[in-house]
Amino acid sequence: MTSPFHQLSQSLNQLLPPLRQLADDADVLEVPSLAGREWYELLTRKLIPQLGDDSYLIVAVVGGTNIGKSVIFNHLAGFRASATSPLASGTKHATVLLPPGFAATHDLAEVFPGFTIMPWDNAEQSLVDDERHLLFWREREIGDANASDIPDNLLILDTPDVDSVAQVNWERADHIRQAADVLVAVLTQQKYNDAAVKEFFRKAAAEQKKVLIVFNQCLLPEDEEYWPIWVQTFCDETKVEPTALFVAPADRRAAEANQLPFYERPWPPDDTASDIDPAQPRDLMRELSELRFGEIKLQTLSGSLRQLVHPDAGIPSWLRQVQQHANQFGDAAEILATSRLATIN
Repeated sequence: MTSPFHQLSQSLNQLLPPLRQLADDADVLEVPSLAGREWYELLTRKLIPQLGDDSYLIVAVVGGTNIGKSVIFNHLAGFRASATSPLASGTKHATVLLPPGFAATHDLAEVFPGFTIMPWDNAEQSLVDDERHLLFWREREIGDANASDIPDNLLILDTPDVDSVAQVNWERADHIRQAADVLVAVLTQQKYNDAAVKEFFRKAAAEQKKVLIVFNQCLLPEDEEYWPIWVQTFCDETKVEPTALFVAPADRRAAEANQLPFYERPWPPDDTASDIDPAQPRDLMRELSELRFGEIKLQTLSGSLRQLVHPDAGIPSWLRQVQQHANQFGDAAEILATSRLATIN
């Protein structure tokens, strides 16, 4: 059956070549390249790859350094898919857990453009130093703990730190954010108000990504009066409106054993209508599997489209920049021609 986005997908595929041609022609005008512009990255990493006949949801575990992202990812995967350590392990490359058979029916290089796609072999692969943007993939298997709970159209990713000292990791994390539909935002007391973290999530909010917050490494019950303040600050600064919120205790043994409990909390915290049992641990994978996939995909694709046509941040802004540079070169050429005529006379 043809997707309602199929015609739009064809239009965007027709739009891309002339955009690139205009960018090439504008090189002489010294207009900065298209690469790195948020609207262009969304066009090439989100809209064109995902506006086809197929529908799948990309969930990315994201956040700052040494906050337990890989621990959360491993809990979702059901096994140790990504390296973890009591020290900052320094995830440098993305790892994706795919539905069975997904790699045979999809070109992963098209789903994740700009990445060098490699099969997953061990959890430590994501720590290697490599100038390339690597993405390691593995399909879920029957023996995986969560295999039966994960929908067949759900892709789950572990990502590099959004605030790493190596800025290339920021770029890799941005590429994953641009492709994703749902972000599992891992925050801690040390990393909820960091400038790089907030900038990352401001962009996510502008692109209408769904965000589930896991506030990790909490001292419970002592932090129950503090985490709402920390989360409120994060939401005020980023404009993120979380779909759901969970707190996880600071328990290293449980984290390493893939037995960390996640306790759901109402958001806003004064939601008196909530029927959440604060003492009952929740299954994060089951929470993700119960999301309304179609609605989320529509929302995130629409958010990317709005960024594409935004008058101050999208294609119209870039076209004005090209026009301004052309006018400046035209003025300079006219002055030069006038000067030459004056010299000849």
